[in-house]
Amino acid sequence: MTVNGDSARYPTPDALAVWLHSQGVDTTPWGQGTAKSIHDLWHELQQGESSLRADPPLRCVQVVEVYIIAGTTLLVETAQHFADGRIRTRNRPPSEKLQPGEEPKAAALRCLQEELAVVPARVTISSQPISVRTIRDQSESYPNLTSEYTFYTVHVAVADLPTTAFTTPNLAHAAGDPIVAHRWAWVAREEGASDK
Repeated sequence: MTVNGDSARYPTPDALAVWLHSQGVDTTPWGQGTAKSIHDLWHELQQGESSLRADPPLRCVQVVEVYIIAGTTLLVETAQHFADGRIRTRNRPPSEKLQPGEEPKAAALRCLQEELAVVPARVTISSQPISVRTIRDQSESYPNLTSEYTFYTVHVAVADLPTTAFTTPNLAHAAGDPIVAHRWAWVAREEGASDK
């Protein structure tokens, strides 16, 4: 049973919390350490960036991963800075949840714009086919809530990126994203691959 983004079903974060607790999901650690809050999940659902299934509870997310390759290196997000000062280690390529009806290539361009402040004119999308994989795992963002991720990997080239580690502001923060900044570094390709 899918209960995605239904504003009547979850008119408030509190209503979502009641549903999660009725499904046996302990949200006590949410909003602490590297975890996001109930309000963050509620916002995801309202934006259509994820959906929930019941019996047992499952968060379903479609994610674009953007592989930016320079020679033998891959750009990875080494850390995310939350608005409240917390820092979460990542070590993953730039990634973004797909919005309703959004194609992976369009989501990749949006990801680069929001997280790296890269305008589409600086991006060349590879002709390499988009790879798709699905994994099910415990969510780092929402502990005790199993998540199913469908990853779409898009390879791109981006002009004029720094060649050393750098930090960028998160342009989506003003729209409700809890992340205010991203830290980036170039790593050997095999180090940057991740399934979460």
